[in-house]
Amino acid sequence: MSELLKHINPEEHEEFNKNLVAEFLNKSLYSDKKYLVNTYQRTDLAIYTETGTHNEHPVVLFEFKGPSRPDMVSKDNLKKRALFELILYYIREEIKNHNTDIKHLIITNCWEYFIFEKKLFYELFARNKRFVQKVLDADTGEDKTEYIYNAIIKPEVERLEHRLQFVYVDLRTFDCKIHKEEVVNSKSFIAVYKLFSPTNLLKLPFSSDHNTLNKKFYSELLYIMGVEEDIDKGVHRIKRLKTGKQSFSLVEQTYEKLEGYSSLTNEDARFEAALGLVLTWINRVLFLKLLESQLICFNQGRDVKFLDIVHIQDYDVLHDMFMQVMAKPVEERTEEMKQRFPDVPYLNSSLFELAEVEEKFFPISGIRMGEMDVYAKTILKDGNGKKIAGTKSTLDYLFSFLDAYDFGTEQDKAHEAVRTDSNKLINASVLGLIFEKIKWLQRWSFLYSGIHY
Repeated sequence: MSELLKHINPEEHEEFNKNLVAEFLNKSLYSDKKYLVNTYQRTDLAIYTETGTHNEHPVVLFEFKGPSRPDMVSKDNLKKRALFELILYYIREEIKNHNTDIKHLIITNCWEYFIFEKKLFYELFARNKRFVQKVLDADTGEDKTEYIYNAIIKPEVERLEHRLQFVYVDLRTFDCKIHKEEVVNSKSFIAVYKLFSPTNLLKLPFSSDHNTLNKKFYSELLYIMGVEEDIDKGVHRIKRLKTGKQSFSLVEQTYEKLEGYSSLTNEDARFEAALGLVLTWINRVLFLKLLESQLICFNQGRDVKFLDIVHIQDYDVLHDMFMQVMAKPVEERTEEMKQRFPDVPYLNSSLFELAEVEEKFFPISGIRMGEMDVYAKTILKDGNGKKIAGTKSTLDYLFSFLDAYDFGTEQDKAHEAVRTDSNKLINASVLGLIFEKIKWLQRWSFLYSGIHY
């Protein structure tokens, strides 16, 4: 980046500065041989994922304007030739060339970058068949581009400008500090690095993405609950374990306790009720784990941990944690709860009110403690780094399982540029996905004999 900023010259012609950008990307983030940044037909620049076929398959399109050119867009005014040209290039590529693999579209003048999502261009322009047809009818190969820009594309941009969202970056903000060592650890530099990375611009799959659902986490959590995903005639469902049922898993204990309820007329209804209860409890426990991680972050040096078998020895205490601690302001708690959980704040959330399904049947204090076999692919390890085996108290297993993951917060990450064990990171975004999935499962649990999603 320092070389790019040093050599940008507004006095030079456009081609000179455009080559600087191509060289910058090719020698940095796109230095791998499977990538190429180069010109593309009448498009100024493009990024390709397969250099052998780059003449026909770009995935990122650039419209380039020389520094200080008047036809460059600005944050306050997108109604400029630079955008009109980019829209034309996009229509040609998406509609004429049938290239549906475009990921991003970028306007730049070396310093500034306006980055648009392809899906936005598709929604606003490519799906408008009337608009597309007008562009293609006029785009005959003759010199009619000025007519296309001014008579067809400009009115459409004026109509849709308020919907044209983009990410804006000005590399000049790093000009005075680019040579300082600490710049690479700054949040702004890391953000720009990620923005321009192949993972983002090319939308590549990223197995260690902290904001995706961790399948190992999810699978072992389901096991502790006592269920598994199953595909029946192409439909995903949540069912009791086919083999290796654990009597003291959460669902099996709840299922057993529900025997004899007259409102549950068959096994399917009984399982649905058991799953609804367990999902309610797990939802709360995951929320508590995130809260605990935030308390640890904000109270460095103090032991504020509370979600473990030392503080919560059984399901009775866990129920008290839900209803007598989380659901009550500190001054309204019993002396026992104040002493047992002195650092846990009150959060005014309906999550810790008795749920309708609990009122109909029973809370978590209604099931019995016991041991279950540890998951064959467990994340838990012994002192020698080997996966543990045998049995473990279900409640202790749940807490230990959660402890094996890093429920990192944004405050934690402010001090770190890179996570060294990212496959164990379960941050707020991942928990959001878990919560969303749990809510989806819960929504359907009373409609089917298994859960569709």
